[in-house]
Formats: sequence, C-alpha cells, structure tokens
Amino acid sequence: MPMFLVETQHEATEKACSRSLDAAIAQGSHFLTNIQWGCDDDVHKTWIFIEADTKAEILTMIPPMDRAASTIVAVRKITPEDARSMHQANDS
Repeated sequence: MPMFLVETQHEATEKACSRSLDAAIAQGSHFLTNIQWGCDDDVHKTWIFIEADTKAEILTMIPPMDRAASTIVAVRKITPEDARSMHQANDS
C-alpha cells in the first residue's frame, strides 16, 4: 500500500495548538501516538506517515479545519538495488 507523509499546520497560539491536539485525539489513539509535533520548537506543524490508497482517502482523515493548510506527499524507501537501477538508467 502506498505511504504518504502528511504535514499539517496551525496558528502559533496555545488555543490553536489545543484545537489541533483535540482533533488528533478525536481521530483515535493511532493518530495521537504517531503524530510528531513541532510546537515546542515554535514550528506549529504536525507530521505523520500514513498508509492509504490515495491522497483523497487521506484528506478524509485530516480534520476539516486543517485540510487547506495540509501537504500530502507520496513517499517511498529506496533500496540499494533501486539506487543502482536509477544510476544505470541515467548512465545509458
């Protein structure tokens, strides 16, 4: 199943941080325990890796208040064999 990195952001206020935290709690324990928060470093964003079939599916998981300011990026791991194949394709 495809893997995505989801980044959301919220305003730099305690109230906005609390709303974002409450929204994560409402999504269930999986979200709360896997979300990384940047608020302590004054970067009011969250990051989480999610497996899903499509970006549209992930959008339904993001609280409505955070959707417009979210970024969803398809990601994958590259193995040494993948790297060799990429280099060979570029060398030809």
